[in-house]
Amino acid sequence: MLRQLSHRLTRAVLPALRQTVQPRRINPAASCYCTNVASETDRKIVAEKIATASGEVANMDPEDAVELGYVRQFKFATDIWDVEDVINIMHQEDRVPLPSTVIAGLEACRRVSDHSLAIRFMESVRYKCIADKSLWDYISQEIEPTLAELNISSLKEMGYTEPELATVNPDYVFAK
Repeated sequence: MLRQLSHRLTRAVLPALRQTVQPRRINPAASCYCTNVASETDRKIVAEKIATASGEVANMDPEDAVELGYVRQFKFATDIWDVEDVINIMHQEDRVPLPSTVIAGLEACRRVSDHSLAIRFMESVRYKCIADKSLWDYISQEIEPTLAELNISSLKEMGYTEPELATVNPDYVFAK
């Protein structure tokens, strides 16, 4: 409940924080400026409505439509807050994202130049695949060319698939 409240509060406050004030001259010879207040989120909402109004999602499975929505949101994300917001919304649901969604998320992380967010995103997808290890193997196989293209190391290359200081606990020697 607290998560939903904080999410709604963030959604209400974030557009006001993102408004950009771009001064431009009315007359180049004059020294007076006017301000053009335009919200990036308003532009994104309009672009998303145009994309969905084209009817691409009309004859699609609802699960695929949700994944396509995430991919579109990743493509429209221009700053780190947008990317983090899409990742947070996506991971609130009890589902493992498709490899195409993971690829779009990694490209968005690279676009905003946040390598650590890309690693955390891959770790969270891997954590969602705990119930079925073959699912993470499939996803990592599918995203491997994108990782090479974006120059991001995989979790296995960095050693994040194993605990860092894994040793045998001497207290549990006899508990085999």
